[in-house]
Amino acid sequence: MSFSSDYSSALDNSNIFDIGDREDQELNLKVDYYHFGFGFNLNLSWSDMILVSTYSFGSSSFDKPDDTILENGNDINNNPEPASIILSRWRFIVGIEIPILDKKLKEIK
Repeated sequence: MSFSSDYSSALDNSNIFDIGDREDQELNLKVDYYHFGFGFNLNLSWSDMILVSTYSFGSSSFDKPDDTILENGNDINNNPEPASIILSRWRFIVGIEIPILDKKLKEIK
């Protein structure tokens, strides 16, 4: 089992509307990621198998929406609620070691 975190040193988030707008530029997201991992090794007669699963998540809120967009003639900044984004992902890793050359290497020695 394992746990780690990625601390975001960004001072501020990018604008919420920049996320879908800028495909070729880096965006600063002030998100602290947390990672949990679990795995085990299976020793079989013909191989060794490694099975691993990791889960990562993080969230962030955007306090200031874009100042240029009007909603029904009213300034969108009148809405005090921040926008938020939640990021999560699972990763599964399978590793197989099959000792094909094991007998040949022992013969050479």
